[in-house]
Amino acid sequence: TISGLGGSSLQVRFRSFTGGRQPADTLWKLESHEVHDAGGVLDVGKQFRLKHVASGKYLAVQGKEEEVDDILLTSQYHETEALWHLDLVDATDQAVDRTTPVYLRSSKSGGWLQALYAKGARLGDAKPACNQEKETKQYVFLVPTGSDDTASIDRLRTFSLHFSELAAAVGNRAEVEEKVAALREFGESSRVGLGECIRLCVSGEASSPLMIDGEPRQDNQLLLHEIGVLETVLGLIASVSAIRQELGRECPEDCLSPLRLCYWLLRQRARISRRSRSC
Repeated sequence: TISGLGGSSLQVRFRSFTGGRQPADTLWKLESHEVHDAGGVLDVGKQFRLKHVASGKYLAVQGKEEEVDDILLTSQYHETEALWHLDLVDATDQAVDRTTPVYLRSSKSGGWLQALYAKGARLGDAKPACNQEKETKQYVFLVPTGSDDTASIDRLRTFSLHFSELAAAVGNRAEVEEKVAALREFGESSRVGLGECIRLCVSGEASSPLMIDGEPRQDNQLLLHEIGVLETVLGLIASVSAIRQELGRECPEDCLSPLRLCYWLLRQRARISRRSRSC
C-alpha cells in the first residue's frame, strides 16, 4: 500500500519528471478505479486513474499496437486506456512512500510511462510515450501535495470555463441584439470570475476590482498562464468587442464592464512581464 500518502484521490507530483519551480502543470491526482475503494488507501496492485489537475483531464494511452504507445489527455476517464498501476522498482519494498521509486504502467497496453510533461491542457514534447521495455530511468517518486496547492488551480480552471462559455454564447449569435441578450443572460459569472482573478493576482483591498493596483502576485500570475486563463480572456475580449464595434457609443454599460475587467487583468499581467524583462 502507499503509506503516508493516503486516500483515493491522492494529489502528487512525479519528482523525476520535474525540476526547479513546480508549476500547476505538474500536479496530478491518483484516483482509485473502483468506487467502493473511495476513501481507502491506494494499493500498488490496484488500478487507478491519473487526473491532470490544471486541465481536469485524464492521462490515457492512444492504443497503438506497436512498441511505443502515444499518450494523450482525455475527458473519457471511464475507458480502459485511462487506467494505470504502480510497479515497484524493488519488489522487496513493503510499502510506498515519497522515497520509494516506482514505475507507472498502462493497464491497457502494458507499456511503461517514459516521460510526462503537460503544458496547460496539452501534453508537452518531453517524449510522452509508453515503452514496452522497462528502463531504470523511467522510475519516479510520488511527492504528495496539500489541498492548498490545488485550491487556486481549481478556482482558475472554473473561471476559465465560464469565460470560454460566455465567449461562445456571444460569438454564436448572429444579430447584435442577440449578442447583448446572451451577454446579459450568461455574463454575471464571468464578471465575478474576472474580478476574482484580479484579486487573486494583485494585492489590494479596494471594493472594486478595477481599483486594485497593488503589487502583482507573481506565482498566481504564472498560474493564469499555465492553466490557459489568459487565452480564454483574449477569446472573451474578441467576442464582446464585436458588440462594442457595432453599437459604438450606444453600447450599454453591462457590455462594457466585462471588457474593462479583461483589460485590467491583462494590464496586471503585463506588469509582471515588463518586470521580468528588466531583471
